Amino acid sequence: MLLRPFRAFSAPFLKSRGVIQLRHMVADESQRFSMLMFASVICAVASLLAAAVFFAVGPSAGWLVPVMPLQLTVIVCAVIAQRGMSGQLDLLSRMIESDPATGCLNRRGFARAFDEALSVAADVRSDVALLALDLDHFKQINDKYGHNVGDLVLSEVASTLAETVGSEGVVARLGGEEFTVLLPGADAESAGVMAERMLVDVRGNCCSSLAPGSFVTMSIGIAAERITSVRDGAALRARADEALYMAKRKGRDRVLLWAPGVRSLATPAAAMAAIVTQPRWTQARG
Repeated sequence: MLLRPFRAFSAPFLKSRGVIQLRHMVADESQRFSMLMFASVICAVASLLAAAVFFAVGPSAGWLVPVMPLQLTVIVCAVIAQRGMSGQLDLLSRMIESDPATGCLNRRGFARAFDEALSVAADVRSDVALLALDLDHFKQINDKYGHNVGDLVLSEVASTLAETVGSEGVVARLGGEEFTVLLPGADAESAGVMAERMLVDVRGNCCSSLAPGSFVTMSIGIAAERITSVRDGAALRARADEALYMAKRKGRDRVLLWAPGVRSLATPAAAMAAIVTQPRWTQARG
């Protein structure tokens, strides 16, 4: 009963052509490996019997000795097959954790990366910043240009975010037009500067399929904390979501930083001609 929602959510992905083909490949590799292991066991038994006969009868049973190389050959083949199956399983794991429309991590892959980052940060008491992103008025893009163009915009946004973040963080698509960016080791100020760069880059690079003069904007909520326990992750995600919600309420197309007891005016990204040296994001009351 409890698995029904998960099955309903995962069914379209598990039935996709690529996943079905990969599952068949893994099944074939598994069957091949099982057959080789079975042959290896038979050869091992035959080798023991051959050895027993050889020592009991003497040199006249020397023709049984070649069974040993045969067994070793089968074992080597089994090891090679096992490594091939492991590679297929690794590929399947990456596909399960990737969003097929954009190529970035999906919700499941992000959850794993987030837990790993929290564990590392908790050990050394370092900062972690989490950015919640939402494309502004994305439904209007789908309605005006169609879902194919909408999917292309999502792909361009994901590529632009990944290029902007680089090796400093992890980009994931949680669903629909909702993305998230994880920045291990980033404090509030550096996360704010990164978020402003994202706004500028997405505005300038994700409009190739839209009408001239059109562009893509997004709202970003930021939460940054010094992590002392992996349990801090729940609060970090809630605060990033709250900051995103307030950014959208204040007019969208802006960055808003969550902070306790502080509120100021948000800075629209449309007013920025370039990345500024002084942070110009909003701090929101918790």
